[in-house]
Formats: sequence, structure tokens, C-alpha cells
Amino acid sequence: MIDVTGYDELVKQLERIDETLRRRVTRDCVRAGAEVVAARARQLCPRSANTGSAELQSQETQAERADAKPLAETIGIEVRDYGDRVLALVGPEHPAGALSHLNEFADEDAYLRVLWGRKSALEAKPQPFMRRAFDETREAQQAAMEGVVAQALQDVSH
Repeated sequence: MIDVTGYDELVKQLERIDETLRRRVTRDCVRAGAEVVAARARQLCPRSANTGSAELQSQETQAERADAKPLAETIGIEVRDYGDRVLALVGPEHPAGALSHLNEFADEDAYLRVLWGRKSALEAKPQPFMRRAFDETREAQQAAMEGVVAQALQDVSH
């Protein structure tokens, strides 16, 4: 879990909003930040069409995966409420993105790909994209969240 700090001013602004409205605004705020991360993750995620790795699979495996969604299309957002805390889960959705951990969390050392049921001499190196998407978009996340809060404050004042 990643704990984000430095949003003290944002929290102070949220406290100016009525309690019943605050929960909705908080959810919208978290979703806005998550959408920024998801968009960048879709750009960064590995694509087998670009690497040619799909062509190395057996015809049987290719047939099984012919209707599979590309990894970029499986990246979704889920916002959850835990009392006074709201968090967003961003990443590949199950079951379509179930193998994404092989790209994201592979050991630092490469592992051998399995082709036609056997280990091959081809190395599969990790290609992390979710953490990178989060790190690269910190400022854009905060700007998106601040925009939601500013809009809510403007709506309340009118």
C-alpha cells in the first residue's frame, strides 16, 4: 500500500464542505487522481503486439488467447470506502489481466519463458508499469484532486 502525504492543504479545504457532501467529494477526488494513474499505466504497459512475443507462442496458445483483451484494456479503477478513509485500486482487472504480475513483479533477474510447455532459452525481463505510472503522475494526480475540491467549493458557495 502506498501512503501519500503532502495533501494537508487539500484536506483542510475538504473540511470546509458539509459532512454529507464531503464523502462524495472525497470519492470523486480520489477517483480523479486514480484516473490520471490509470491513463498513464495504459500508455506504459507492455504490448505483445509490439514485442512480437505473441508470435512465439504455439498455435494452440495463440488460438486460446485470440479473444483475450490487451493488457492496456484491462486496467481499471475501483474506489473503496473504509470509514473516514477512501482509497482507489488501480490496475489490471481480474480475470482478463490476471497475468500482469508477470510483467510488473518479476524478479530483478530475468526468468525463462515457457513456450509449448517447456522452458525456453528466451528470457522474460520485468517490465514494471504500474509503479512507474504512479510515480510519474504525482503532480498531475494532485492537480486533478485539487480541481475536484475547488469545483465542489465553488458549487457550495453558490
